[in-house]
Parts: sequence; C-alpha cells; structure tokens
Amino acid sequence: MPNNKERLDDLEAGLGLMQESLGTVQDELQKINTGIGDQFRSLETLFNRNLEDAVNRMRELMAANRESGSSAARGHRRTEEHGESHVYTTNPPHGHSRPVKLEFPKFSGGDPEEWMSKAKQYFAYHEMPQDQRVSFASYHLTEEANAWWQAKSRARGFDPHRISWETFEAELWTRFGPIDGEDFDEALCHIRQKGTLIEYRREFERLQNKVEGWSEKALVGAFMGGLHPSISSGIRIFKPKTLMEIINLARLRDDQLQKERKWGGQRSYNSKPLPQIGNSSPDHVQSSSLGDKHTPGPRRLSWEELKKKRSLGLCFSCDERFSPGHKCKQPQLFVMESEQDSDNHEEELLAAMDQSPEITLHALTGWDAPTTLRLRAGISNRKLVALVDSGSTHNFISIRAAQQLRLKQTPTTPFLVRVANGEPMRCECRYDDVKVRIGEVTFTMTLHALPLVALDLVLGVKWLEGLGPVTCDWKAQTLQFKWGCRTHVFRGLKAAMIQATDAHDMSREARRGHTLYAICLAEAEEPLMPVAEPLKNLIQEFETLFQIPDGLPPSREIEHHITLKEGTDPINVRPYRYAHYQKEEIEKQVADMLNSGIIRPSSSPFSSPVLLVKKKDGSWRFCTDYRALNAATIKDRFPIPTVDDMLDELHGAAYFTKLDLTAGYHQVRMHSPDIAKTAFRTHNGHYEYLVMPFGLCN
Repeated sequence: MPNNKERLDDLEAGLGLMQESLGTVQDELQKINTGIGDQFRSLETLFNRNLEDAVNRMRELMAANRESGSSAARGHRRTEEHGESHVYTTNPPHGHSRPVKLEFPKFSGGDPEEWMSKAKQYFAYHEMPQDQRVSFASYHLTEEANAWWQAKSRARGFDPHRISWETFEAELWTRFGPIDGEDFDEALCHIRQKGTLIEYRREFERLQNKVEGWSEKALVGAFMGGLHPSISSGIRIFKPKTLMEIINLARLRDDQLQKERKWGGQRSYNSKPLPQIGNSSPDHVQSSSLGDKHTPGPRRLSWEELKKKRSLGLCFSCDERFSPGHKCKQPQLFVMESEQDSDNHEEELLAAMDQSPEITLHALTGWDAPTTLRLRAGISNRKLVALVDSGSTHNFISIRAAQQLRLKQTPTTPFLVRVANGEPMRCECRYDDVKVRIGEVTFTMTLHALPLVALDLVLGVKWLEGLGPVTCDWKAQTLQFKWGCRTHVFRGLKAAMIQATDAHDMSREARRGHTLYAICLAEAEEPLMPVAEPLKNLIQEFETLFQIPDGLPPSREIEHHITLKEGTDPINVRPYRYAHYQKEEIEKQVADMLNSGIIRPSSSPFSSPVLLVKKKDGSWRFCTDYRALNAATIKDRFPIPTVDDMLDELHGAAYFTKLDLTAGYHQVRMHSPDIAKTAFRTHNGHYEYLVMPFGLCN
C-alpha cells in the first residue's frame, strides 16, 4: 500500500504534466491572437483604401458637376470692377440641398421699382450678406444705368464698396425713379375706379405696395370707397373683413353686371307666330324671330266691338264661340319687361364722374370730427355756422340756407358729389361769387348746394388752398393764416359758446326732423311764502354765489391735503367694467368736468377706479373709489364732524339752516402736491382732480 511520500510524488508528477499542457495551450492562444490581429489590420487597410477611393470619386463627380452646372446653381458669382476680381458666395436656402437656378435681372434704366423688388427677392432666397449686395447688384447694371454708376463710383469722396444697400437703393431711385412727387398714402385714400375692375385692382395693389402702416380694415375701407357705385352697392351688405374677401366679392359682382349688360342689350325671344285677331289682315301679323325688334301688342277692342261680340256669343280673343270652360285654340303670350334705360343712363352718369367733388360723412350729417372746426360766418347780414373740413374737396351750402338767402343760382349741369362712404349724391345748384364773412375777413367763393344737417356751410380744400400756408391746432380749435399784411386767428365754436336758440330756429330744427322737448310751467297750487326783505337784499347782493360755477373756486386759506403713510407706494387699482349706457354717462360727465376745469388729463402713477351711483331723481352721481387710497392715508385727529355729532349739539335751537350746494365738495381746492394722488382712470383716459373730490377721508 503506497505511503504518503509516494502519493506526494505522484501528485507532483501530475502537476508537472498539467503545467506543460497549460504552456502548450498558451502558446496556441498566442498564435491565434497574432493571426486575428493580422487579419484585422489587413481589413482596416482595405477599408481605408476603399473609403479613400470613394471620397476621391465623389470629389471628381462634384468637380464635374460644378464645371457643367450654371453659376447660379452652384452658388458662386464672380464680378470684375475697375480691374479687380471679386467672388461672391451665396448659400442655398434652408430645406434645399441644391439651390434652384435664379437669374439675377439686369437693369439698363427706366422705372427701377420692379428691378429692386426682384433683387430683394434674390438676396433673400440666397441669403446674401449685406456687405456684398451693392457690388453684386452693380455688376448687373447695363447701358445708361451702368454709365451712371461708373460716373458715381469715380466721384471724389464716394466709395462704392462701403455704401449700404439702402443708400444704393435711394441713389438709384433718385436717379431713375419718377419725379412727380406722388403721395402714395393720399393717393390710396382717394383712389377711384375709372375703368375696369382689373385696372382698378392693379392700381390699388401698386399703391398698397408703396404704403406702410395701413391696417387690413383701412385697406378694405379704401377699396370699398373707390369702387364704382354699381359694384359697391351690391357687396356692401356682406360686410367683408379682409382684402381678399372684398376683391372676390367685387369680381363676382362685376361678372354679374357684365352678364346683365350682355343679355340686356341683346334681348330676343323665339316664339310661335301670333295668330290673326278679328279683322286684322295678314299683313299686320308679324312673327317674332331672332332678329325682330317689334312684337305685336295686345288687341284693344272698342266698346262697339265688345258689344257686337257679346251679342254674337264670340270670344273676345279668337272669334270662336264662347262657352264656360272655353280655351282659345291659339292662345297668345304677352311678355311684360321693364325698361333698362334709366339704369344705364345712371351708370353712364356715374362713370363720367372722374373728378367729382367729395364731401366727408361727418360734414354731411353735422357730426364733429377730430379734423373739423366750427366757425361763425355770415352772408348778407345773416349769421351761419360753417364747418371747416379738410376732408371735403369743395365748398358746400345747405339747400335751405341758400333758399332763405335767395342767392343767385348759376346755370349748371346736374352732377354727382361723392360721399366718403362711396355713395353718390346729386347736386343741381351752384352759386358763384358768394361773399362770406368770417371774423374780419370777407371771402368770395363758389358754393354747391347739398342737403346738409345741422350746418349751413362746409368749407373744404378749395377754401383752404386760397388761404395759403395754414396752421391748424385741432385740439385748441384754432386756425391761423396770413391774409394780406395781417395774421388772423379763427377760434372754433365750443359747446359752451353756442347761445340759446329762438323760436324761428326751433321751428327750423323741427322741420329738419330733430326732436324738441317742451317744458311747461305750471302755477303752484299753494302760494309760496313771501321772502323777507332783508333776505331778498342778501340774495341780490351775493347774486353771483347762486349761479352755476364755470371754473375753479377761488384760492382760500384752507386746501385739502392727503398725507400718506411713510413708505407707501403709489396706489394703482384697475378700473371696473361698465355697461354700455354707463360708459356713455361717464364720458358725458368727464367731458363736463373738463369743460368746467375741475379736472385735467394726468400722467400720475396713482390711479383709482370710478363708478356711478344712482340718485333718487334717477340721475347718476360720479364717484371715485378711493378706499385703497384712504387706507394708506394718515387720518386727522380732528376730522370734519359727522351729522349725528352736529345734531347732538342742536339742543334748544329754534332755527335750522341747510347748506345746498351743487357739487359741494368741489368748493375746496386740492393742495398742489396732492393733486396727483386724486388721479382716476376711465375706459378712455386718465385724469386728476383740481378740487376736493367725493369719497376722500378726513
């Protein structure tokens, strides 16, 4: 039996064999790794060689494409100026792997508008840098334009490589653009259709491309106002909102009118020959064919013929025996059609109005507008109200005023005056050499009669042109001009300056359709107590105190102060929402307070909302919500006593008085530094009080 030593020897021998086997395995693995590495290196070398061949082939293809492609397609431009060569690179637009071929236009002279428009499109498409545009565009100038640019480039102090595209565009427009000095905004405002709709649309789009800042609503209004009345009257009811919508409606209406004119001028009927009636001879029978202009009318029988046919029992139409349920063997067909001559005549008259006078809508109706001015005028010792309106082309007088003044009418052909909303108005009277006195100046002018409302005269551009340079302050309602050697200033009429009317004027307003209200004075059932003589003398002595104030109260020792807590930020509360009728009442009361001078426009950082409180008599009290301001105000330690406190002090008194004031709070002025704290905001403005308003604490 082997002992332990033998066992250890066997184990050691086995381990030796295992080590030899492991060394053999490691050698084999090393050989395998070496072979795999050689294969990978050979594959890498082959891949790099193939990749290099592919890149070289692609470069050759791209070079071939560049040589065969056009200069516009490959995005490179080369220009030569004054012996120098310049290369300009344009980038393909986003989303395109290869730019589309675009030819840059050449310009030799004439109107540069279209050329500059195409140049801008080219620059935008190729995203050309700003500093390359002028040199690139100048290369495409030819003939007269190129000669001008070469001379411009050689001028002393002019560097063509440093000017901007905007400067180049302005220089080119100054040299080759039109010189008529057309005001495109004014032209678009007064555009009128004089020819076909296509021509009108082309001219409108040309002017639209020249103006800036016009809203879609303004463009729609200008397009509608310039359309021929026969077109605009048919599409106005649709109330188009966009320019494309009104253009499509105008095209449909114009196409409809063209068809109506076509069929209206060649109206024909193809019917059977009308039968012979009664004793009519065959010569009188006419058949209506495509070329006939005359068709026989209905046969009118005399009274004797009717009696004879009735006695014989014959039909009135076909001479056959008449019986109940009788039907004529050859019934006649009569067509009744309306005349189109009057419409065609009116359209011809409207088409002839190429340069018709115009009047604004507010001048026709008597409404005030931001660019109008009312003046006192006189004709033949008669006082009139004149409206200075820069939107009306001519001078107009109301038909009623002209008849009352018995002005001498000048023979004239009736013509149409175009109202600003596009509707025509017929004018049949004209008065020449009418002397109109305004202030200290007498003007001689031509007046056209129109049915004006609430106005006697409208002085338009014709009158303003005769004044020469005019300075108008629409806010202050003044018009200043130089007449002869003197400078005259006309001041417009304000609401407070219009005097009370008389019975004659009231009857005139009633005939015009205005509403008049009658106030009846009724005798009191109980006689009033007689006023004591001392009290009557006191009232007469201080008569001015019992009148409605028309301005600020006089300065007194006591003024209302608003002392805020330390560190208080400006109070700013957003305005409330109001119903429509309350907005009108707020606007009215704000306008009254502005006219009386107790408030003024404000730019204060303070702002409090306003609200209306209904009184017992149904009127509205204008209140300002100063609760936020009062919360930040330091209260007085001895404020104005309340009514309850005052009543407690009246024990034993026999006579009591009451202070009845109109807007009593407005009798106290505000302290000047605290005026800004009273600011309030409405839906149409920001204002501040100059007097103590209702709602403040203390």
